[in-house]
Amino acid sequence: MSGEPFRFLHAADFHLERPMEGLTEVPEHLRDVLVDAPFQAVDQVFDTALVEEVDFVVLSGDLLDARAAGPRAMAFLVSQFQRLAERKIPVFWAGGEVDPPDRWPAAARLPGNVKVFPPRKIEDAPVTRGEATIAVVRGASCDERSSPTLGEFRAGNKEAFSLAVAHGKYEAGAFAKQKMDYWALGGQHEYQSLNASSPTVLYPGTPQGRSPEEDGAHGCVLVHVDERGQTRTKSVPTDVVRWRRERVQMRENARREDLEKLLRERIQSFANEAAGRHVLVAWEISASGRLEAELRRGATKQEIVKMLRADFGHRSPAAWTVSLEVESPTVLPDAWFEEDTILGDFLREVRKVEKESRRLEIEARLQRENLSDLLTSLLTLPDATSAKQSLREAALLGADLLRGEEL
Repeated sequence: MSGEPFRFLHAADFHLERPMEGLTEVPEHLRDVLVDAPFQAVDQVFDTALVEEVDFVVLSGDLLDARAAGPRAMAFLVSQFQRLAERKIPVFWAGGEVDPPDRWPAAARLPGNVKVFPPRKIEDAPVTRGEATIAVVRGASCDERSSPTLGEFRAGNKEAFSLAVAHGKYEAGAFAKQKMDYWALGGQHEYQSLNASSPTVLYPGTPQGRSPEEDGAHGCVLVHVDERGQTRTKSVPTDVVRWRRERVQMRENARREDLEKLLRERIQSFANEAAGRHVLVAWEISASGRLEAELRRGATKQEIVKMLRADFGHRSPAAWTVSLEVESPTVLPDAWFEEDTILGDFLREVRKVEKESRRLEIEARLQRENLSDLLTSLLTLPDATSAKQSLREAALLGADLLRGEEL
């Protein structure tokens, strides 16, 4: 393949119908920021396309669910398309699970530069520069039931760069025999490259993380294609608010002052790395001895959260502590159950209740299931049912209170 170099932008999973999640309380001074963050992130996606003067934009699904997003999100997306139309930049959109083409209302007319691929039917869309075809975009949207299959994509014009756009969950090995030059995929909220060599197979991720499970940088992908058809990709961060999930392992015999010092250092480094973005931090603390007991007893944990919020959460930009959880030990020492103490009596009673609960559960199942089904279900029973978890937490609390300062 030999032709003119060009570049395009690949983005997906805007989910403009989804608010930010994972906050038990929303600080008043960040309320507007959190409401607008998904929109501002998408705005930066289109800003990138304009600033970089790309030849076209590829969108691989789940931009918004028209049934849940409301008129603001639809009008916003149309206005972004219109910005590109004014610069004569084509947009190729393959609908995903939440935005198959038939859900888009006819009243919200899309500009003429937007090509929406039909569900499950592969269509070609050439991209031209002057008289030359520099690329052929092949795409299909999802329907209500499934995503397009990879085998349906076949490169047509061998002289032009071939690009496939689709939304779905695909395995890396499935692309080895496919003859496309670039696969623009959607349906995964984290950036992921499925192939280290040719062809390039990318999920760009969502432009804005919505919860602690979507931590780290999020954005879109700028793709440079040289005259030989070789691709070079660059991730462009667009998130306005960045989530951080941070696990902190404290050394044995660490004190509260040690933990506070470490948390302050970490949160300051997060703020520096975020380069002007707001940061939302969810902490998980692993500690032992007195520090662990002190954190789980209540007041200390709340005091540390309050301190971090006061010192870092009201800056501009803010580094706000969303939560601080303490990692509980999975088991208590066997010796504690054997003690001839009030603690030993308490723990033995907890163990007795746990065994009795399991016996009653089995008896109840025997009344509903045959023996073979029962044994199968018990083999696959989760290690921690809600009842078992509650009993374990009760044992930990009792151990804290009854052992007192001996920890």
